[in-house]
Amino acid sequence: MDMMSGISATGAPEFSLIGVASVQMAKFYGMPSDVGAQSDSKSFDAQTSYEKTQAALMAALSGADMADLALGSSESFYACSPVQLMIDDEIVANVRRIAQGIEVNEETLSVDVIAKTGPSGNYLKHPRTLSQFKREHSQARLSDRLTRQQWAAAGSKDINTRAKERMKELLRSHEPDPLEPEMMNELDKLIKEHTKDYSAASIERMGR
Repeated sequence: MDMMSGISATGAPEFSLIGVASVQMAKFYGMPSDVGAQSDSKSFDAQTSYEKTQAALMAALSGADMADLALGSSESFYACSPVQLMIDDEIVANVRRIAQGIEVNEETLSVDVIAKTGPSGNYLKHPRTLSQFKREHSQARLSDRLTRQQWAAAGSKDINTRAKERMKELLRSHEPDPLEPEMMNELDKLIKEHTKDYSAASIERMGR
């Protein structure tokens, strides 16, 4: 809690530190662990993203079995934004990449390539470099990697603008996989227990 107000401070560093300690205790007792990754911000702003990144990264590096990022949420899980959901997706991708670490073996060290290419050679054109680059480097969906001139030519868009555009594109283009017939039947039974006006199929159509 915030000791000055008694309000839950889920975005504070101490919240994440307690989570890390909980992971260590869970490992000691052989239990699975889940760490919350949340923000106290009332707006979906920079505070939301840096607090959630901080918490998610600490959860991943501590070896938690699950980080409860509650995608798209803020204000201690009380608020939700589809635009923040897009940003959180990027946060998760970055945290997962960091948690993977650096793989060190004969192939990734590429000592043979270094010996053959030599100090005056071009490593960027070597097939091994290209294959390693595709495997090792994450591809940002939202983060800006352009030069300033390219960024300006593309409309000088900030992260919220890019996230909103991606959200609209996903809503327009995404086609969810259909549920299996057995699952649809079970959903129908469950729905009919509570209402006579809807079915699993009708609810699925409403969501499109």
